[in-house]
Amino acid sequence: MGILSWIIGGLFAGWIAGGAIRKGKPDLFADALLGAFGAMIGGYVSGVAFGMVDPISVFNLSTLMVAFWVSVVMVAVVRVYHPGHSPA
Repeated sequence: MGILSWIIGGLFAGWIAGGAIRKGKPDLFADALLGAFGAMIGGYVSGVAFGMVDPISVFNLSTLMVAFWVSVVMVAVVRVYHPGHSPA
C-alpha cells in the first residue's frame, strides 16, 4: 500500500508542480512521471530513515508527505536546469 500511495501522490505532485513552475515548456505528463519517480525515492528513503521495517508495503503519512515534497523538488530542479526540454 505504501508504494502505491507514493506513486499516486507523486503523480499528483509532479502534475501540480509542473503546472505551477513557469520555466520552460510545460509537459505535464512528463512532470507527473518524474514526480512519481521522485516520490518512490523519497518515500523509500524516508521509510528507512524513520526506521520502518517494511517501508514499501506499509502506509505511513510521514513517508507520504516526504515523497510528495521530494517529487515537487525533483520537478523544480529539472525545470530550472533544463528549461527548454522535457524532463523525461
